[in-house]
Amino acid sequence: MQVTVSQLIQTAFAMADANYPSLAIQWTAASYRVESAMIGTMVSKKVHDMGRIDILSRALEDEERERLRVASPICMPTI
Repeated sequence: MQVTVSQLIQTAFAMADANYPSLAIQWTAASYRVESAMIGTMVSKKVHDMGRIDILSRALEDEERERLRVASPICMPTI
C-alpha cells in the first residue's frame, strides 16, 4: 500500500492535535464563538483552519527546536 501526501498531512495534523489537546480545544471553542456571533458566514471555518495550522506550526517548531538541541554539542567552558 502506497502512502499518499494527503494521508501524511492528515497524520501530521492528528499528531499535532494530540501534542496540544488544550490548545486544540481552545481553537475549537473560538470557532464556535465566532459562529454564534456571525451565523451563516464561513468565518468560523477560517478560524478553525487557522487553529489547525497554528497547532501544526507549533509542533513543527518544537520538533525543530528539539532536533537542534540534540544535534548541537554542549560547549563546556574549559578552566
